[in-house]
Amino acid sequence: MKCPDCGSICYDYICKTCDKELEKNILDEDSNLMSVKNLEMVADLPRPRNLDFTLHLAKKDLEQIGGNKIKTEKAGFFIRLVAYVIDSIILTVCALFLLLNLFILIKFFSNYNGNISEVVNSVLIPFYFFSYLLKCFYFTFFHSYNGQTVGKLMCGIRVVDQKGKNLSTFKSFIRFLGYYLSLYCLGFGFFWVLIDKKNQGWHDKLAGSIVVLKQ
Repeated sequence: MKCPDCGSICYDYICKTCDKELEKNILDEDSNLMSVKNLEMVADLPRPRNLDFTLHLAKKDLEQIGGNKIKTEKAGFFIRLVAYVIDSIILTVCALFLLLNLFILIKFFSNYNGNISEVVNSVLIPFYFFSYLLKCFYFTFFHSYNGQTVGKLMCGIRVVDQKGKNLSTFKSFIRFLGYYLSLYCLGFGFFWVLIDKKNQGWHDKLAGSIVVLKQ
């Protein structure tokens, strides 16, 4: 309102130009009137076309930028353990199938005349070597391809980086090597998932990965 003495615009109960004390009820009524007029002006503005659709698109964009809480929910220790057991069974079956074929090739399709124990011992080194390469390829490839091995796919979990994207091949390989670090320290690196805020094991720490529930 205007000061009745000097005509200055006042926003408080005391005019800052002439220091005249204004009546409180007059200033309050004037402020309320201005607020009502502003609301009436806003109400008279034309409504934008497709407002609901625009708000819907904006909401989807904000969800993509900020991340959806459900999609970024961390996978717990036990569901990860089940996935790892499934993967271990698959890899063990493949390795045993290789061992059986090596045994057959050496025993029946060669001139080797040793006993069975010598035949088995002769294939152990290539067996362990192949098993290691198979595990390395299996986990490195699938974790970098779509973040899911067969076990993780069956359990509905996925390995991603801190931004929710697939790991690079190098980071997937580092994560695989981290398995042995976690395992050889009495498995403590795996149990670290139980106490870590992001449910990360030591191998996750090395690769900068997290395991999330895939929706």
